[in-house]
Amino acid sequence: MVARKPQSLNHVEAASAPVIAVTAWQMLFQYAQAVRGQTVMVVGAAGNVGAYAVQMAVDAGIHVVAIAHLDDEALLRSLGVKSIIDSSKPAFEKDLPPVDAILDTVGGSTFQLCVAALKPGGKLVTSVSTQPQPAGAVFFYVEVATARLQTITALFDADKLTARVGSVLPLSEARRAQQMLAGATHKPGKIVLEIGHPQLSRSASLYTSARARCTRWIEIAPSPTADATRFTFPERMSPSAKTAGKLVSSICGGRSRGHFCGASARIGSRSRPVRMKPC
Repeated sequence: MVARKPQSLNHVEAASAPVIAVTAWQMLFQYAQAVRGQTVMVVGAAGNVGAYAVQMAVDAGIHVVAIAHLDDEALLRSLGVKSIIDSSKPAFEKDLPPVDAILDTVGGSTFQLCVAALKPGGKLVTSVSTQPQPAGAVFFYVEVATARLQTITALFDADKLTARVGSVLPLSEARRAQQMLAGATHKPGKIVLEIGHPQLSRSASLYTSARARCTRWIEIAPSPTADATRFTFPERMSPSAKTAGKLVSSICGGRSRGHFCGASARIGSRSRPVRMKPC
């Protein structure tokens, strides 16, 4: 499957999203068939899949009951959740309201304790293969298809979803990333392996996404021994000259032999020439 990267995301953010975002979409809309006005419980709401399911539900006008740890309250509030149940609280299941669907991303006893809150005829969907499953539960493997990726892209570019990137490691540390998946300490969010020079890729995305005719170009090398990479400056860009200068400085990191091969670049709403100096 192939789909265009969301313009609002850099390459690392885009790499982190497909599987977990599509999983959340399938749980909420394909299997639970949730619609505006219904109430959906998300078990593990602050996790990678859960946080996407929460954002999609809130955007669709679906009421969310989030099952999570109290430490994640600030995150969930920022995603628009109003009802949060602390799953570490003894007998938390007694506080659960009736819901039209339950989306489970954690399995185990937490999921089992939540099942009683499901209304008659409600949908029970889990992405965790636990045995035995509650009666009527639907377990599925995510199907990342082009059409679904395009739907996710539209949500990102409409600013309705926020990517959650956790620990970012070079490919050489793939073993460590696997250890993180197995439980080793890591930053909250999706674990991502980087290949090559991601900073250069992100800056290239910024420049090429601007819809304008390019009139100047620059060359930047990440180190004294590396080949230079050419980027183009559009005739009209939203970032100011000062912002562009900071971006270039960030890319070079103060160690480059980068130089600007155009005498000036037209940047900004006034399209005035701006002299750009080497790092």
